[in-house]
Amino acid sequence: MTSSTQKSRGAKTGSASSTVIAAKPNGNNKYNLEYITEVFKQCRYKSTKGSNEELQVLVAQLDQAILRCRVGNPYFLVNLLSALNIEYIQNNPVLFNKVTNAFVALNQIIKNKMTYKQAFLLINALILLKLPVNSPEMQKILGVVINRLDDCKYSDMDLLMVGLAFRGLKNFDSDSIQIRKMLELLNNVLKDTVKHINDNKSRVKFGNIASILHGMKRKDSVHVEVRETIRLIVDLIGKCDDVSNSKQLEISLSSMKYMSSDHEEVRGLIKALTTKVKGSNDPFSSKGVAMSLNGMKNMSSEHEEVRDLVKAFTLKMKASNDAMTAQGIALSLNGMKNMSSEHEEVRELIQVLTHKIKASNDEMTAQGIAMALQGLMSMSSEHDEVRALIKVLTYKIKACRDEMTAQGIAMSLSGFKYMNSEHEEVCGLIRALTRKVIASNDEMSVQNISHALYGMMNMSSEYEDVCALIDVLAVKINASSDELDAQGIGNALYGMRHMLSKHVAVQNLIKAITYKINASNDELDAQGICNALYGMRNMRSEHEQVRALINALTIKIEESKDVLDAQGIAMCLSGMTQISSVYEEVRALIKALSVKIQLSTAELNHQEIGMSFHGMRYMSSDYEEVRDLIRILTTKIEASTCKLSVGDIENILKGLKHMNSKHEEVRTLLKVLTYKIESASTNLSAPGVGNALYELDFMNSDHKEVREFYDIIVRNQ
Repeated sequence: MTSSTQKSRGAKTGSASSTVIAAKPNGNNKYNLEYITEVFKQCRYKSTKGSNEELQVLVAQLDQAILRCRVGNPYFLVNLLSALNIEYIQNNPVLFNKVTNAFVALNQIIKNKMTYKQAFLLINALILLKLPVNSPEMQKILGVVINRLDDCKYSDMDLLMVGLAFRGLKNFDSDSIQIRKMLELLNNVLKDTVKHINDNKSRVKFGNIASILHGMKRKDSVHVEVRETIRLIVDLIGKCDDVSNSKQLEISLSSMKYMSSDHEEVRGLIKALTTKVKGSNDPFSSKGVAMSLNGMKNMSSEHEEVRDLVKAFTLKMKASNDAMTAQGIALSLNGMKNMSSEHEEVRELIQVLTHKIKASNDEMTAQGIAMALQGLMSMSSEHDEVRALIKVLTYKIKACRDEMTAQGIAMSLSGFKYMNSEHEEVCGLIRALTRKVIASNDEMSVQNISHALYGMMNMSSEYEDVCALIDVLAVKINASSDELDAQGIGNALYGMRHMLSKHVAVQNLIKAITYKINASNDELDAQGICNALYGMRNMRSEHEQVRALINALTIKIEESKDVLDAQGIAMCLSGMTQISSVYEEVRALIKALSVKIQLSTAELNHQEIGMSFHGMRYMSSDYEEVRDLIRILTTKIEASTCKLSVGDIENILKGLKHMNSKHEEVRTLLKVLTYKIESASTNLSAPGVGNALYELDFMNSDHKEVREFYDIIVRNQ
């Protein structure tokens, strides 16, 4: 460093609080660990500004300084860890590694135990580290921090310091064993703090609790340590009687992003925070609204606590005069992905959001549109509020000049799960999105394909706009070099369950997916088999593209070692409702499935029996493969302890339409069904039963089993 730099120490350097550090420490400072670590701390907090060259000099002096250190202050560790928060050191692997090793070495030299205050500051110094938690350097750092926290000597602690410690963990997810260990140790401290507060009948400030919650922003409530922290936080909120401001509430709500309302502890936290939201008079900013809603993305409106929070938050939104930004729209809607429009509270929130979005003049990016549409995945177009929102978002899509990525396409379509193409607003959205898909030059990955088609599960190819989108997606799938995995095959076909193979666009899509299945080396699991076959429920085997698909799936089923459960059997057979056994490819599929069903030890319930037979309505017992399937299913019915309902009987009768009583397997089935109906005393007065019975053209009353079957149905009507 130059003499002019020394002269400027303490002077302003572009920031009112910044000073420039001495380049070449004098004799007292060279290799002085206290001086070096103090400078690192000041650089972290930007009260001192050093050049890259100056930082290199200090790092180079660390080894000698540590060797000369005899009795080190534990604060040296805190300040040295601060060096890793300095951007230049973080971005320089050589310097980062040197500081990390120096940190580990210094830990071995300093024998004094840390106080809790020092340990909390040490944890807080992790706050800006961007290194992956499983990297060797981070493993070393976390190992030191955990050991120091675990070996703390008692000292007075307050909630403010505990909050600082938790905030240091805000960028780490709880999948890491080390982070969960740290949470476990901090929970012990938090327990003592709660006990101390209870014993002294003290009150706490919500700002300190918000600080703890801030540190939980990437913590998944699936982990027991996380849930224990949440439970303790709820206890603390109960000791808090001050009024919360909107910033504190924003921090708290946004920190729940990885927490699920499926956990009781999380629902307890939601309930406690709802009380704070209701008690606050502070208006939320547009950013606060967006961050808070985005923090609810794993909260299901099936839970009363979530609906209460939504209701309280909607009132806050109504009171906010802030205009929503494009980013705010994206974050807000994306946070609603687990909220169902079946609930009035959610629909009221949608209504308020729609008004805010309509009033916004901000142009949305393609990524923002994808996030917004993905957030609709639990919403149904049957509701007026949802259709009004769709209409507003369609305008935003049309105004967007960005090219959409393949991931953006998949995210957008994943939000269509409960959208019905019979509504003009939905078709308008499809048209706008189709133009975006056409304009995109991005290649779709296997995951993109899977998510995109799965999201279309309630779209019917009877609508021209849906066919236009399907056609474009078929082109995208053909252009993709990715190999479909088992989940991708299942999800892609499941999403086609309302697609009719009579449409050319659907045939093109089937052809594209069939090619991908034939090229895939992945073994289909039971779930993949079920989803794939169930997705074919509106495909007719008279089309060669469907038969080619059946052939590809048959090979996959034969290769699969997975066993079907009861629901899987029902889904597979139910998906074959338009498939005729007259075709060789279909009979090969029936044979492969029969093997799977016979190997299954699962007991079918009444609904699964009905679904299975309903899927056989175009199968004829003239074929050996069909008779084998009937024999296996008859055994399953005989072993089932359930009582058949009138709806089940109707479905079974429909499945017997092309079955001939000249075959022993059919007569045995009728005998078992007669016994089931008789023992259940099922009332069969429904008109559907009579109609289905009338269509049994191949049942000959010369057979005793047929007469007894007809007789029991007539007697029970």
